[in-house]
Amino acid sequence: MPDRQQVIETMKEALESRTYMSLKVDEIGEDTSLIDDLGLDSFAILQLVTALEESFSIKIDSDDFELSLFRSVGKLVDLVLEKHGDND
Repeated sequence: MPDRQQVIETMKEALESRTYMSLKVDEIGEDTSLIDDLGLDSFAILQLVTALEESFSIKIDSDDFELSLFRSVGKLVDLVLEKHGDND
């Protein structure tokens, strides 16, 4: 099972390689808002979610998509770890 830091590092890599946005990924932490701080739009969020699904062999359902999920990196990390645990 991945740990929190592995999920955050994977997020940073995905944001650098999969989004068209120029982001300072070194400054991303658990309290960073994907929307307010990083300015991700729906397309960038979808790219990030797809990368997390592929990297951790999980499925994030449409029912999981709530605005609050993207208010902090930590909330998304929690969901990834929860989904990964469901696969074990």
